[in-house]
Amino acid sequence: QGAVYFEIPPILLTIYTLGKILGVRAQQRSLTWSQKFLDVPTRCWKVLPNGGTLPTSIDSIHSGDRIQVYPGEMIPVDGVIETGSSLVSSTSLKGESFATPHHEGDTVLAGSINHDALLVIRSTVTGARREIDQMAVMIDDDLSRVDGVVAVEHLQDRTLAGTRGSAEHSA
Repeated sequence: QGAVYFEIPPILLTIYTLGKILGVRAQQRSLTWSQKFLDVPTRCWKVLPNGGTLPTSIDSIHSGDRIQVYPGEMIPVDGVIETGSSLVSSTSLKGESFATPHHEGDTVLAGSINHDALLVIRSTVTGARREIDQMAVMIDDDLSRVDGVVAVEHLQDRTLAGTRGSAEHSA
């Protein structure tokens, strides 16, 4: 008949299981890394009609409100630059590797970094309808799927352990 190689199935199962474990770990790390970039401020400086500013919650911002963003701060709203010009980095949102110049009339997204000048931005969306909030919802959905995969793998491990235990007892 020929030689029978009993060691091949356990080796293949080990390689397959190891690949699944490494894949889930990598997915969890990348999702955790993505969430760090979604940590957008929940407060901002609303420009009042008299020219003053007032610290305000993002939830109370409406389309058309004017927001003041200082150099080095993260832009808290999606909107259009009304006053000022600055280098703005959208690395966490668009993957751009460097900051790009933005001027009056240019669109900016919440989560971008204002690098070097004071900007006044007119909000184009209500506080919780920002593009970055929509991204956060998608990431949460992905995280729940990863947790489901981990739970299934844990169940597989327990089942395999129980099978091995009963096979050892019967031998």
